[in-house]
This record gives sequence, structure tokens and C-alpha cells, in this order.
Amino acid sequence: DFEVIVVDQSTIPFSSDDSAMDLTIIHSAVRGQVHARNLGANVARGKVIVCTDDDCEPPDTWLSSARTCFDCPDVVGVEGRCFSDHMHDPDWRPVHNYGVEGLGFMTCNMFVTSEAFHAIGGFDIAFDEDQFRYDTDLGWRLQAIGNVPFSEAAYVYHPPWRRCIARESTE
Repeated sequence: DFEVIVVDQSTIPFSSDDSAMDLTIIHSAVRGQVHARNLGANVARGKVIVCTDDDCEPPDTWLSSARTCFDCPDVVGVEGRCFSDHMHDPDWRPVHNYGVEGLGFMTCNMFVTSEAFHAIGGFDIAFDEDQFRYDTDLGWRLQAIGNVPFSEAAYVYHPPWRRCIARESTE
């Protein structure tokens, strides 16, 4: 009982003939993660909006693991575990949320009620240029209106990034 919304910002639009799932592909010439996530959320039909990154790998139990958290009426979102590898390798930046649970909020693994998402105005477009900490901002604004528990069970794997990539360097 879920739908998949892909916001495609590529030069050549992606197409799929996969009719095995409820799939919506939206092509947008406007680039940026904040824009893409807001656009996807605005066409979503479900009660819960779930965000992940295109390079993340969730297990088959991902959605069902987070679903039970929403049984509590004051829950407006759920932050899930994000793990990576190369944790202690200086040539890599592992993408994880160990040590920042309930503080950093990473949209590579975030669940938000549609009602709460729209009540706070979604992701703040002011963060779109740098594409950094827009997810933390959303998490903090969600915490101002309700509970956002952390779930170890609703996890995703996020591949690490090489430090030789300019935006991932320690400099």
C-alpha cells in the first residue's frame, strides 16, 4: 500500500514501463534536492511521505518497520538509521547518522506525515542552493509541532563518498 514518486531532473527524461507498482515519474527542469522533494511531496497521495536518496538501499522491511511508529498520535515524523561503510578510512566520507540521532535528521531516511509536512510548509527552498542541512531544518521544525522518534529498525544503507571529490573533502 505505497506509491513511488520519482522526480527526475536529468537532461534526458527517464521513462519506465514498470506497471508492477504504483509509480509516478515527474520530470523537472528545475534542479535541486529541496525542489525535488517538495515537488514529490506535493503530488503524493499517502498519509506518510517517505524520503530516501537515489543511491540508498533499504531492506524489504523498511516501510513496515517505520509504520508502527505512527500508531502514536503525537508522532509527526520518524528518523531512521542510516549506515555506511569505510567508517574509519580517511579516503572516504561514510554517510551515516551515528551520534546525531534526533539532532541531524537525514532525508536519505526520513518519514513525515503529509499533514505535518504541509503544515510547516515542506522543505525551506532557501536551503536549495547549497543543498546542505535542509533536512536538519525540516526535522527541527517537525519537532516543534510533534514527536519525531528515531527507529533503528527502519534503516537504509548509504554508500560512502570518496574524499577526493571536492565537496566531500576534509578541506
